[in-house]
This record gives sequence, C-alpha cells and structure tokens, in this order.
Amino acid sequence: MISESIYELLGQELDKKYDTYYLDQAPDDANCPYIQMYSIYDNPSQFKDCENGYFNLDVHVWHYRLDKRKEVANIMDDILQIAKQLKIEGHSIMCLCDGRRILVDNSTSTTYLHGVITLNFKYI
Repeated sequence: MISESIYELLGQELDKKYDTYYLDQAPDDANCPYIQMYSIYDNPSQFKDCENGYFNLDVHVWHYRLDKRKEVANIMDDILQIAKQLKIEGHSIMCLCDGRRILVDNSTSTTYLHGVITLNFKYI
C-alpha cells in the first residue's frame, strides 16, 4: 500500500534529523525532543490501472521542557516541509497540514510539551 510506503519514507527522512519512532514505541527514557508517528487514517481507491486516495497521519513531537514551545513549533514546521518533499517513483504525492496543536501533557510523572501535527497526504 502506498500509504505504508509514504509512512516509512517519512520516518526515515525524519530520523536523519531527529530521534524518530515510527516502527516501535518510544522508550520511557527517550531523549527529548523526539518524534513519534502513528494514527493513520487511510482512504484508498483502487482502479484497474492505478491506486489513488488520501490518508491522514498524526505526527507527535515530545519535549520535557515547557519553555521550549518555539522549538516544538519549529520541529512541526520542519516535519511539514520534509513531508512536502517526499517522492516515490511512479506516484504523485501532495501533502498539506490538516491542523496542529501544542498541548501540555501531565499524564505521567514528567510533564511534557506535546505537539501534534496532522498531515494530509493525497496520492495517485
């Protein structure tokens, strides 16, 4: 499936610049900031001679310093720019930002800044 190929390619590209977890869960002692990718909503259409469709992917940025909001925002900007430049031979891909937010997560003993950017990929 093209969505899985895009997912893995994005993970590989992000991993060149940031600690990125896309094939496994981040460990409890992961160094911040780090990126975690999951939550794919895929809507493929299959035709006789091509596959097209769209999917949404949530990419999460975690930082343990609450005063690093700008750094989290800059990382989310970088994620979008990297996603917009992805190329897979034989396919046309377009990526747009479908929303972004920065939350304070205090669900564990450590309080984190939790940035979430939703990427919308269209492909043919």
